[in-house]
Amino acid sequence: MKYRNPVIIAGIAACILALLSCQKEVDRFIPLEEEAFTLDFSALTSSIDDTAHFSISGLVEQRIHTPAGRQFHFIPGIFEYRDGSDCVCESIRLEIIELKTKRDYLVHQKPTASGHHRLISAGAFHIAAFDGFQPLKLKAGKTLSFSVPSDRPDFEMALFYGEELQEGFTWVQADQQAGTMTSVQVVERQSDSAFFIGYDCITARLAWINIDKLADNGEANPVCVSVDSLTTHRNTVVFAVLVDELSILSMSPTDDRKYCLRHLPVGARVIFMGVRQLAKDEYEMALKETEIGSDYHVNLEFVNVTLEEIKSALDDL
Repeated sequence: MKYRNPVIIAGIAACILALLSCQKEVDRFIPLEEEAFTLDFSALTSSIDDTAHFSISGLVEQRIHTPAGRQFHFIPGIFEYRDGSDCVCESIRLEIIELKTKRDYLVHQKPTASGHHRLISAGAFHIAAFDGFQPLKLKAGKTLSFSVPSDRPDFEMALFYGEELQEGFTWVQADQQAGTMTSVQVVERQSDSAFFIGYDCITARLAWINIDKLADNGEANPVCVSVDSLTTHRNTVVFAVLVDELSILSMSPTDDRKYCLRHLPVGARVIFMGVRQLAKDEYEMALKETEIGSDYHVNLEFVNVTLEEIKSALDDL
């Protein structure tokens, strides 16, 4: 009988067991599904140039003029800290984001809607005040005056505040909130050797502020756009932009690959704009201009675009 080395036999057995073990692991391997991409539309399309920076004294009366031609009038003693303590501030830092064009409302995702009611805007902005890096607010009973130029001022305009609700962002009419002292007045005047026509306004708070009027009576005319299977509520945004008015609406996704609105007026010219991101640096866009009919429905077709093409399309609206 030939002699068999037990060490060699044990080694061969170990190798066989290892191979069998590896085969079992391969059989049990289950690939993970790739997670859907999430589009951050504002971060993607906004610019640091959208925010204007100012420095004022909290001890003297001052006026500032913004790039969009708006004027703010600050008087001493109107600011306090978030905890209610008084701010006797020598220097106050201001940050103002102005919404003037349709691109501005889309980029900052501030649709002109109050609940289910469509609004027409005469201009909006976000204003924040800081002592160093400490945020400030207006004192109770204090107000801030500002003026907004307009070629065709409308006496129906009113002041609205931006609110983040559970359902999303909306505008709430300022005089419907208890204790507010606000106003919007149409004015024409000669000042500083220049003629001004537009609105003189008073606000009792900072943050998002809009000059709007209600554009519908609440009656429903449902409008929907259909999208393809690559669209999810995470990777896509769809907007309805009215051609002849400063009125921009965000459309809500449904479970059957549609984005819908409760109401758009029959006969209105509208541009539907959809943007989606399928992967890093991979974008698609859909644009369709149409006239709204009763109970309207249309398909959106997406095409590959660059980020710069998306930004250019926003500027051209």
